Parts: sequence; structure tokens; C-alpha cells
Amino acid sequence: MRLLSLIRELWTHLPAWFFLFTVGRITLINITSLPNGPRHEWAWTAAAPILVVLIYYWRRLDMQKGLGRAQDLFGVVTLVAMAAVLGPYYLAPEASAALRPGGSPNAALVWAHEITTFVWVGLLVLHCLWFRGWRGVVMFYVIGLAYGTALESSGTVNGFFYEQGYNYEFGREYFAPLATILGWTTVFYPTVHIAQTIWRGTKSRPLLIGITAATAGTLLDLNVDPVATEAHLWFWNDLLAQGPHFCGVPLLNFASWFFALVPFATFLVWIEGRGDWSTLRKFATLAVAVPVSQGISGVCLVVCMWLIEGWGGPTLTILRQGLGLGG
Repeated sequence: MRLLSLIRELWTHLPAWFFLFTVGRITLINITSLPNGPRHEWAWTAAAPILVVLIYYWRRLDMQKGLGRAQDLFGVVTLVAMAAVLGPYYLAPEASAALRPGGSPNAALVWAHEITTFVWVGLLVLHCLWFRGWRGVVMFYVIGLAYGTALESSGTVNGFFYEQGYNYEFGREYFAPLATILGWTTVFYPTVHIAQTIWRGTKSRPLLIGITAATAGTLLDLNVDPVATEAHLWFWNDLLAQGPHFCGVPLLNFASWFFALVPFATFLVWIEGRGDWSTLRKFATLAVAVPVSQGISGVCLVVCMWLIEGWGGPTLTILRQGLGLGG
């Protein structure tokens, strides 16, 4: 029964475990696959997504009023995971060199990234189907996929970044690789699930849940993007080197994550909660929310980067070039 309870615990809270798995995966890439060797100074970024999981778990226990063995074990494993991730960096960074086989070829790393993404999309779709039904799958993984496609592809089409060497892609001129497009759904669903759990039992409004989801997603990306960029899973426009950075990643990236997640997550939570609406009306409204969310996200991002970089900064320069308005 204890094993079944643990399996039930892991399955029920799979979105939170996705955060922890991502931390472990990024740590492994950092140790074994960066062309210039591990970046130990980035170890602290792992604490950001782990903090999200700890807050999620604390809120869940606070609502339960009682602890079982499985729940206790979840908390212990979480803390052990944190120690396992940060320990090799801070206590014995030279030990990680033994795990490094001279660096992985980029082709193998890209393939592993794609397969891992596909597996997690499948697991999270099943989780969504189990707990939210087919309507939830349509909202997160059909309409949400359309939003992710628009977001990721707009970045490549306008020249902010590019991705190469992927095995599963279509219409390279207009669309990002399949793995990075699908990757957005592995952000939408876990972050909204985590945000709703954190605020469950309170009189929270959809906007608050949207902001919480966006914050959780951005904290996850603080750990992911520095290593992924260094591993050449994607490349940034050379002009962005002139702008502000965080661990080698343009600040634009993190602002984009936050402003992309807030409007769509807010709309999704509000629409999903409309008990007086028909299923068709919910789907249609969320579909309309895709371009509206992208518009809101774009305006907020442009204003944010204009305030940070100025009109002549790299972000707005690249945007003007992408839109054919000159430099």
C-alpha cells in the first residue's frame, strides 16, 4: 500500500515533479554537455524552480491538515533533490569533471532534448486528461499549442533567435522546431496547475493566478535558458549582445516568458471557471484569446524593453528589421 500511495502521490502532483525533473536534466546537461565545460557559477539558478515546488507543496499540506507517509516522503525527496543538485557545484565542483565524457555532440543533445520533450508532453497530456477531462486537453494542448506556436515562431521569423539541427521540424521559414513549440505546453499546463493549487481555497482572481503561473514559468526558465543557450540548443541574434543579460541570456527572453504567460493563463483560468458557459463557447472564446493574448504580450514586452533599452536598443531594432521597417 505504501508503494501505491507513493505512486498515487507522484501521479497526482506530476506537474510539480516536472519542475524537479527539469532541474535534474539541466544540471546533467551543465555537467556533461557544455562545449566549454560546466558553469558551476550558475548552480544557484536551480533553487528558483525548486522554490516553486516547495511553495506548492507547503500550500498543499497547509490545506490538507494532515500528513501521511507518502506526503512526508515527497517533502524529503524534494529537499534531497535540492541538495543533490546544488551539492556537486558548491561542495566538490571538481567531482563533476568525472561525469564529463569530453562533451556531447550537439546532434545527440538536440535529439535527447526532443525525445525528452515528447515524453513529457505525453505524460502531462495524460495527467490533464485524467484530472480535467478531454475539455482540459483541448484547452491546454490544442488551443494552448496554437498559442505556443504563434509565440515561438514569431521569435524565429522576426530574427530574435534561431534553432538549428533539430530532427522534427516543418516549414522552417515560418515555424520553430516541433520540440520547442510543444515545450510551451509543458510550461502552460504545469504552471497553471501549480498556481491554482497555491491559491486554492482563497478568493483569488484569474489575473492573480495568471501572474503566479507566469512567475513560476519564468523562475523555471532562469534555470533552463542559461544552460540551453550555452549548449547551443538555440542561438540569439548577435545584436542582443548589446543589451542587458542574465547568465549569458538576454533579459528580453525572461521578460518575454513572463508577459507571454500572464494574459493567456489569465484568460484560460477565467474561461475554464465559467460554469454557466457551454463547452463550445469556452473553446471559441479561448481561441479568440490566442491573438488577443499575443497582442497584449507584445505590447507589454515592447514597452518593457523600450523602458530598459531605449528606442534604439537591440530589441526594438530587431523588431523593426523583422517587420521591414528598417533598423
